[in-house]
Parts: sequence; C-alpha cells; structure tokens
Amino acid sequence: MTGNSAFLLSALLLASVGIESRPGEESIAYTVASVKRKLMREVAGASERLHEGAELESGDLLRTGWLSEADIAAPARGAMFHLAARTRVRLTHGRAGVLLEVNRGRLRAVFEALLGADSPQRVVTTPSAILAVRGTEYGVSVDAAGHTTVVVLAGVVEVVDLARRGEAIELREGFYTTIAPGGQPTAPRAHQLNRRGWDRGLLPASMRRGPGAAQGGMGSGGAMGKRSRGGRGGGGGGGGGGSMGPAR
Repeated sequence: MTGNSAFLLSALLLASVGIESRPGEESIAYTVASVKRKLMREVAGASERLHEGAELESGDLLRTGWLSEADIAAPARGAMFHLAARTRVRLTHGRAGVLLEVNRGRLRAVFEALLGADSPQRVVTTPSAILAVRGTEYGVSVDAAGHTTVVVLAGVVEVVDLARRGEAIELREGFYTTIAPGGQPTAPRAHQLNRRGWDRGLLPASMRRGPGAAQGGMGSGGAMGKRSRGGRGGGGGGGGGGSMGPAR
C-alpha cells in the first residue's frame, strides 16, 4: 500500500466512526467566496440570507435556492465547494477530518494538494458514502433517497460505503461510481465529463433518469437527472466557481 493510500484509508476509518471533537480542538473557518442569487443559512428554525464575504462556522446548515449557486471556501484546509441549485449541506463538526456533509443536491469539490505527513484530513460524507482525498477535484450528487454519484475530474478519490461494511475503492480521474444507501460502490465506469459539463448539470451518458438507475440516477428536479450530451475530457474543462485549481 502506498503512503497516500494509507493516509486516505486512515481518514476514511476515522470519519466513519464519528470521532467527537475534543476540548480545545480547532474549529474550521469557512467563508462565502461567491453567491449567485440565493444562499441561506438555517438557524433555530429560521433562515438567514447570506452574501459574498460572510463568515461561516462548523455546524452551519446551508442551502441554495432555485437557479442559484454558491462557492464555500475552507482556506486553512485548501478546499473549495461549488454548490449547485437546490443543494443542502452541513459544515461538519464533531467528526475528525470531515469538512462537509452533503444531505441532498449537487456540488463540485476542489482540494489543493497538501504535502507532509501532518497534513490535515479532508473528508466529505453523504447519506451513503465517505469520500477522502489529498489533492483532487470531483463532483458529487445526492438524490432524495440518498443515492450518491461521485465523478472524479482530477486526481484520485477513496470511496467507501457510509457504514464501512465493504472495501474502499480507488476512483481515478475520468471515472465515476454510484452508491445506494446501505449498498456498496459500483465498479468504476468512464464518465467523459469535464468541469464545465458537470457544472451545467450533466451526468455520465451511461446513467438513466429516475431513482435506482445505475444505483444512483439523479431523477429529482433541477438540472439533476440530465443525460450527458458531450463534454469530453477529465478535469481540464473551463468554467465553475472559485479560483482554486485542482492539484495535478
């Protein structure tokens, strides 16, 4: 096993057991890098509208509106999350290494390469999967039933089911997998999407509309559920929010 793989698998194990924050543990600082139309923070049963430059904290629950987009940055972790319309996420707290929980919707995650054995863990979770990286760029979408689709645009992502019952798979640039709640990641398949296509709402051409298609078809409203009609290549496409580029 390579050093990088050992690091990623360690992050997956820690994330999956839900390690609680210890007293004095550093809170992760997030900022709103950009907003198109509407980004809301849910606080005590009410909603607060956020604008570019707003400061966020671990534990905040965020959602984008119809035809809306937002970029959320975690500068100390070298991470940027581009949220598509009708996406709901929580900035995670109380779980070591986890930066974000995707409850529903679609986003693109960009991670700068962090070097050294002491680099912080950077994990994203969904209702059905755990994703761990060092430096990479990938898209993730979650439907109302918790089916997850992961599309790698650059680098490598380690993917394992949320309960960690199965083996983690190594998902490389140009490939995708789907995970149903309680299930295992499907075998990697080529997706032929680039960043621009993902941000436009496209999914791999081999996926069909409707829940359960390819164990994770996004059939729930908005741009989700569209078939890919083009956009070839790995992570080299233009477009997308934020200035942070993927590690190569």
